[in-house]
Amino acid sequence: IRGFPLVLGVVDCTHVKLFSPGGDNAEVFRNREDYFSINVQVVGEANLKIMDIVSRWPASVHDTIIFNDSNIRTRLKN
Repeated sequence: IRGFPLVLGVVDCTHVKLFSPGGDNAEVFRNREDYFSINVQVVGEANLKIMDIVSRWPASVHDTIIFNDSNIRTRLKN
C-alpha cells in the first residue's frame, strides 16, 4: 500500500474456526463453507501495524456490516 496516495491501510475479514457454540443461535455461527466460526475484521498499515481489529461477529454476518459498525469507519468519517 506504500506509494498509493491517501491510502491508510488495508481491510479484510477472515473466518476463525470454532467448535459449535450450541444453543438456539448456533447456526448463525455456521459459515458458507459449513463450519462454525466468527468473522474477524483486521485493518493493517503498510508497516504491518494493526490499526483496528473487530472479533465479535458470528460467521453469518457480512463483511460490510462489520465494517459499517467498526470504530475505524467512525474515525475515518470524522
